Amino acid sequence: MYHKLYLIRHGQTVFNSRGLIQGRCDSPLTALGCEQGRAAGRWLCEHNVCIGAAYSSTADRACATCELVWAGPYTRLRGLQERSFGSLEGTPVAHLPRPLGDAPKEHGGESEQELVDRLNTVLHAIMRQERVAFGDAAPGRSEAPVESCACAPVASRAADAALVVCHGAACKAFASTWSAYAHVAVPDPYPNCAILVFDYDGEHFSLSEAHDPAGYLGGVGLAI
Repeated sequence: MYHKLYLIRHGQTVFNSRGLIQGRCDSPLTALGCEQGRAAGRWLCEHNVCIGAAYSSTADRACATCELVWAGPYTRLRGLQERSFGSLEGTPVAHLPRPLGDAPKEHGGESEQELVDRLNTVLHAIMRQERVAFGDAAPGRSEAPVESCACAPVASRAADAALVVCHGAACKAFASTWSAYAHVAVPDPYPNCAILVFDYDGEHFSLSEAHDPAGYLGGVGLAI
């Protein structure tokens, strides 16, 4: 079992830079998004984080970020996808209601409870090193040379932490469900490549640290 979860939002994308909802659709990382990914990887190395296994959403933006953060193999999981926003995808984030609630469900997307249930199932399984529900996708591997990535892989199976690259709305919803156990607040607005560090005791996730390693690069955080 892993006792630390490093949950990272992907880097800035073209849709992020235009203020558009992505959800299950995708857009590539911007040049800034790539730099944000490298900054997150440098933070992990500078803090001597020892990763036992790495996972990413199947979205290209998450995989690309994972490959900038992490130089080793990782597993792509559909269960780590962003919340489905249905027909709202591709429309301006500014047009979403506040609070968001179950508005996406009314447009063919996921309810908040469906999103939270999915993430809890997948992340508990990852931390317990069990078979992950919601379908394993093909394994991924960075094609870049190790020296161009920010963090080299850890060979030891004794490492006590898992790395997960996910999405803004998904990360925020997951953190919100465990807010009663949190020791720090989630940044608001929520920045690209933010790192949320959770302690895990086999039953509960406790947010112990929240970092914005790419904050010095600029960029606009997620407001929803």
